[in-house]
Amino acid sequence: MNRQALVALLLAGVPMLGACRGEARPSSENEALRRTIDSMVPLVEQATGLPFKRRPRAAMITREQARAYISQNLERELAGGRGDRLTSSLHLFGLFPDSLDLGTVFRAVLGEQVAGYYDPDSSAFFGVEGATPQVLRLTVGHELVHALQHDYVPLDSIVLDLSNSDRAVAAHSVLEGQATIAMFRMLPEIGEQVLEQAFWDQVRESSVAERRKMPELAGAPRIIQEVVVFPYFGGAEYMRWWIMGHPRDEMPFGDRMPRSTEEIIAPERAARGDRPWVVTFVGADSAIYSDLLGAMEMRVLLAEARGSAELDDAAVLGWGGDRFQLYATPGGDALVWIAIFDTQAARDRALGALTNWPHPRAGYRRASEVLDVSGRPGLRLTVAPEGWTHWSSLPTAVASMQSP
Repeated sequence: MNRQALVALLLAGVPMLGACRGEARPSSENEALRRTIDSMVPLVEQATGLPFKRRPRAAMITREQARAYISQNLERELAGGRGDRLTSSLHLFGLFPDSLDLGTVFRAVLGEQVAGYYDPDSSAFFGVEGATPQVLRLTVGHELVHALQHDYVPLDSIVLDLSNSDRAVAAHSVLEGQATIAMFRMLPEIGEQVLEQAFWDQVRESSVAERRKMPELAGAPRIIQEVVVFPYFGGAEYMRWWIMGHPRDEMPFGDRMPRSTEEIIAPERAARGDRPWVVTFVGADSAIYSDLLGAMEMRVLLAEARGSAELDDAAVLGWGGDRFQLYATPGGDALVWIAIFDTQAARDRALGALTNWPHPRAGYRRASEVLDVSGRPGLRLTVAPEGWTHWSSLPTAVASMQSP
């Protein structure tokens, strides 16, 4: 999903951020925005090591216009029944209450805190009226990085790629992580502290407290919170790793883009050649929806199944690939998820967490079991109506190495 609206989450509560001082008040907010952009373009170039190829356009808009933009993007991304099918899938995984609709929750969460955003379609930055000068300046810094990225990578096609959500989240994490690192790096009182673990520990601690002050985000299901926040924090950690181990003029764009969220979580594993596998279903080919959980969403699933507050789980780093499919049946939708792992121990740990998950549903049956997938240790989780005709012939899968 588009996540530009949550920049303020990273900004609030970090004690070392000082307000802008000593500047004459401009005659209008549009003039203020132009001055801010003019002053920050060289800082963005310095922080990223990349020059702008074109001057970013900008304008101020109302909060209502910003929320309309968010709604428009959500409608585009969830069109064609995708929103309903993804919502149903999350219901059956036990990650989303039956009483909630995915689009409604995302619209509320993303509209709660928005100070500005970069729109790839129009190649323009839009600042939201009413934001404080400090927050607007920091948001401009963050979003100008997205404008700069658009000079080098096709942001619009990355945003609209719905074929593999795990890979899309990994790409988003690179973009948001680079923008977040650069945003803080531009501040004189922070600078190179962005490369220190202690700094990110402090930011995480501060943001947890601030998240509680955002009722829509704080009240959202855990899977939504993680999907929204992961590209910023996980992406920043990844980019910190990248910056410290690669030449300044070499960026993780193009063929270097991570292929999965496992690579964002543990980049050193991918650097050693640990690539994800493609899981392809065999049998029951009448699916109405299909996608991946990926390592990031799987760790939420396992944490929820264990009733754990911690997301770290040894099984997550053993993830090798997965796919789920949704089927329409007369008794309600049916879900089958097949995942493969690098080791049997990782598979068994994941399978153990899912022994009693998800919780029973009226008229439904669930089953989690060991499954061999092209000679690799795998598991299959099925949640389907008791009368589903495919219970006697559940789909299996084959695995193949993901192409670059």
